[in-house]
Amino acid sequence: MIRKNSNRFRNRKLSGIAATGTVGIFVLGHNANATIVHSGAIHYGITGNSLCAAPDSTYDVDLDSNASADLQFNMFYDCVGGSFQLHVTTQGTAKADDNGTATITKLALNSPINNTGTFNAVTPGAIYNPGNWINTEPGYIGVEFQISGNSHYGWVQVEMVSTSSATIIDWAYENVANTQVLAGQTSGGATPPINADVDVGFFGLSGFAVTLALFAAVMLRRKVPTEN
Repeated sequence: MIRKNSNRFRNRKLSGIAATGTVGIFVLGHNANATIVHSGAIHYGITGNSLCAAPDSTYDVDLDSNASADLQFNMFYDCVGGSFQLHVTTQGTAKADDNGTATITKLALNSPINNTGTFNAVTPGAIYNPGNWINTEPGYIGVEFQISGNSHYGWVQVEMVSTSSATIIDWAYENVANTQVLAGQTSGGATPPINADVDVGFFGLSGFAVTLALFAAVMLRRKVPTEN
């Protein structure tokens, strides 16, 4: 009789472990479905015309193709300083990574873009001198924006062809909320969320651990005959 009660307790315990293991596996599967949405090649050129206080050609970037621009680029001539500036104006919920320095951060290829960046809304008129973007390799602008109230991360690749012209090369974003993307990443995904609401590291590793525990428990149970 005592053996029978022990088996019932073991059955209940195994059911609980199985449920926990299922949660862990589900969370891991969710992250594996992360997908990068890429614009494809754009290569849109923006040039300046030396007209004081008048923006030249502009280009709108709509990261998630919802018919609402997230960033607007234009080349602006500063008559006082006698130089061109690439204006990057954020729209809607979008914010650009400026590292808190009032200058758009130039990210290198494969730089992680996530909630550890310093993202700020860039209002019209508060835009930045190209600085170290000129006559160097193309760089990436890190972007954070909202879809249905959730944060998504992306990038825009820009090349300063000269002091008065720039090219918007392409852009991409991660369509899974709170999930980082790498600068220049155009496919794949599945990078775990950074400080997301669900701690994937905990549940994912726990799911794997309890799955192994479940297997061991089942094998052990087979060695103990069940009494009626």
